[in-house]
Amino acid sequence: MKNISKILLLVCSTNLLLYSCISNNQSGYEVTLSDSDLKYVPTTSNHLDDKTYINEIDILLTSTATSIDNEQNFIDIIKAIAWTETKWEHYFKRDNKYYVLLGDDGHSFGIMQIDEVYHGVHAALQDNVEYGITFAFEKYQAAVSTNCPSGTNSGTSITAIARRTYAQYNGGDDAMCRDNNARDNNLEDALNSLPWNSYLL
Repeated sequence: MKNISKILLLVCSTNLLLYSCISNNQSGYEVTLSDSDLKYVPTTSNHLDDKTYINEIDILLTSTATSIDNEQNFIDIIKAIAWTETKWEHYFKRDNKYYVLLGDDGHSFGIMQIDEVYHGVHAALQDNVEYGITFAFEKYQAAVSTNCPSGTNSGTSITAIARRTYAQYNGGDDAMCRDNNARDNNLEDALNSLPWNSYLL
């Protein structure tokens, strides 16, 4: 969690699952959650130690990805992207208040690290995941239809497609063919080892 100092920003969103008011202050982005969303808050200081929480995130990622494309390779790529970005962390509790994990100097929200500068505020978990997966699907389609002439992101294997997908997701369209990038390497490692399986019930 990164502390940030910016002008107060208040965003309120409502849907059937969540009522959330996000306020940007010295402590980070505080959220008010409905009872049904408390299952998305880890009960342990290290979220990976809460297998029930990891299970719920797995269900959410799977169902949201499947609603866009039910191909297993795509679902695995989505889970690997989320793992590479945040190791599936979003909400956390501190001093009886709930917050959203922030990255990129306080500009990116939660599980798939949606950057507010380029994509707007996506602090609510379900919105964050849906937006991130929809965005990743666009990059996945481009990665399937476009190869790189050389380098670690070239080729027709699912690994190469995953690297091209994530390179765009992380670095923009022009980054698709970046070579031997450490973040793309991390994505490949996650895709090959599926580390989240070790934390599921």
